[in-house]
Amino acid sequence: MYSHTALVGSGENTVLHKCDGFRTNFIIDADYGMLKATVKDPSGFKVGMGIQLFDDAHKGGWNVTTAKITAIDGQVLYFDNNTVNDYIASKNGTISNACSIVEGVGVENVRIAGLVVEGNKNTNDYINGCRGGGIYFHKSRNCLVEGVKVNEFNGDSFSWQITENITVKNCIATYGDGLGFHPGTGSDRSIVENCISHHNKQDGIFLCWRVQNGIFRNNVSYANGRFGISIGHQDTDNLFINNHIYENERHGINFRRETDQNSGHRNTFRNNIIENNGSPSFKAYGIYIGGRTQDIIIENNIIRSTGKGNQIAAVCIGKYSSRVVMKDNKISGCEKLINE
Repeated sequence: MYSHTALVGSGENTVLHKCDGFRTNFIIDADYGMLKATVKDPSGFKVGMGIQLFDDAHKGGWNVTTAKITAIDGQVLYFDNNTVNDYIASKNGTISNACSIVEGVGVENVRIAGLVVEGNKNTNDYINGCRGGGIYFHKSRNCLVEGVKVNEFNGDSFSWQITENITVKNCIATYGDGLGFHPGTGSDRSIVENCISHHNKQDGIFLCWRVQNGIFRNNVSYANGRFGISIGHQDTDNLFINNHIYENERHGINFRRETDQNSGHRNTFRNNIIENNGSPSFKAYGIYIGGRTQDIIIENNIIRSTGKGNQIAAVCIGKYSSRVVMKDNKISGCEKLINE
């Protein structure tokens, strides 16, 4: 996507289908800063195709290079982004066509609306959410995603990193092999509302690093493989209101373990329903406040266990967390509060 543009479909009738995956190895090292790679088998690549480059030493997070193919000359692929690491052929140096389906990098005032992304995850490699997603923004601001469904993407369904004022509303993340919704890496003033995240392999909504001053309201997160909502590294000053978090494999809401300086302080939860989280192999809490988290407000929520799942308590406050305010919550079917 380019700045000041819109991609608007016709709802369920507009389907972007990820092509089958393809990968091959380098036969020459792809060193830092390069714009080409010499590969064993170029047959599955086409000009304009998105790609990722990695090796066994650099295959996660920001260590992966993502780019678009600009030309193919025999066994040499040319692409538009400089490699961000030295990728070594003898360390399983790999190029794959795993990529975002729709992405905006360094853009502003972009709208994506009214379409379906079919991720075709069974034939595609995984791409991590720092570097891609079904819908992906990087170093962008003032963008809107609405009425979009991402299904069976091999990675995070929706991811936005190093952003300001990203709004995601009326969207669905389902059956992905990563996270449902993933704001991160210093994303300020995100709004996620009226969204649904279910049956994803990892968390329904994952606040990565430095997600601050956001609003998460009227969302549903259920039947995800880890937590309904996960909060951690400097994820501060966010409001969670009117969400329904239920039947996730682990805690409904999880505060990750961080230091005093880096915990997810000053988050507020109001008017949420949190119920029936946990599984036979995992005793869960409606809300687990780990690390050294402080100044959390939990007010006017319904937190309950009705016999499903394995949610043994409404709230568990970690050994080093403090200043947690619980007010006017309705708790039933499980213990109210556990202090580690």
